This record gives sequence, structure tokens and C-alpha cells, in this order.
Amino acid sequence: MRWILLPGMDGVGLFSQFIEALGPDQDFLVLSYPTNLPLSYDQLTTLVRESLQDETDYILIAESFSGPIAIRLATERPPGLRALILAASFCRSPVVGLSAILLSKIGVSLFRVRPPLWAVKYFLLGNGASKQLIDEFYTAIGLVSIKTLAFRLKEILKVNACNCCADILVPTLYIQANKDRLVGPQEAQVIGHAVADFDL
Repeated sequence: MRWILLPGMDGVGLFSQFIEALGPDQDFLVLSYPTNLPLSYDQLTTLVRESLQDETDYILIAESFSGPIAIRLATERPPGLRALILAASFCRSPVVGLSAILLSKIGVSLFRVRPPLWAVKYFLLGNGASKQLIDEFYTAIGLVSIKTLAFRLKEILKVNACNCCADILVPTLYIQANKDRLVGPQEAQVIGHAVADFDL
């Protein structure tokens, strides 16, 4: 069995600690997205689909941003897919109302400066985040162009793959963070109500 890891919005993947926890005898593949090429959810789904076409026995793990991609792929019922894991993810934009409008307006400006450590801990990684994880985050963000990050944010604000969830037949596990300030528990509930074989 192979673990296929799809990254968060950075597109690079902050999986080193997870991979260490899996142990040296586990087979895994981290799929990354282009760092300087703005691609839509549809285009990224095609990219991942092509990367997985020769995989025969795997579990798909999608972090945050990659949830809609993994959901869409799971509905296609690829023969090698054994299970789906969604980590603090969503099938629709977790940001709505005035917050969504504000984010859509400031998009590029939001990524022009290095995010302060307090904000990274409060909104993204948690106050207990290790130095290793924090360093990985800043490294990953530094690799991705501002234009690409802003484009991915706009993609999040308009995505909706919820209608696909009912077509997922593989066992699906949702991992919800205890104090997630961006993706609330309602996102897991929306997915869970539609997926037949679901666990939280």
C-alpha cells in the first residue's frame, strides 16, 4: 500500500513529521504543484490524475486546499484507490460572507509580506507548532510566487465540490483539528452527510 500525499495551499507539502511517524517501512509519494504557475482546481485535478494513472494500490491523503481535488478524483473511482483521508479540508469554500469579499479584494497584497510568526501559529499551525514545522512552512511559502498564492486563494473562495461527495465509495476518514480557525467543523459535517462510508 502506498500513501499519496496532496499538499495544502503552498503546493509543496509540510509532511516531514507525518512521514517520520509512518516509519521507514512505509511507501509514500508527495505530489507537489507548480510554484510559479497559477493553475485552477480543474487544472490541478488533471495534473494529479495524470500523476496517479499508474498507481495500483494507494491511500489518498489531502491536506486543506487539496480536498476538492481528492474528492473529485475519488468520485472517478480509480481502480487503485483504497481509501481517502481529508485533513482539515473542505468540499466548498470555508470562507463566506464579508470575509470572502475582503479576501478576494486584498488577495495579492496578503502575500507581499512575510506572515508574522504569531499569525502563522494562530491561524495555520497552532501555538504548539514545532520549530521544524514552522521552518518548513516559511520555506514552502518562500518557494511559491505571490501571483500563484493569490490565485489559489481565489480558487478556494469559489470552489464547490460538495455535489461529488455522494459518489465516493471508498472508506473516507476526516481529520479535524481541535482549534482550527480557518476550517470549521461544519465542513466535515457537510462531507460526512454525503459520503456513505465516512468516519471523523
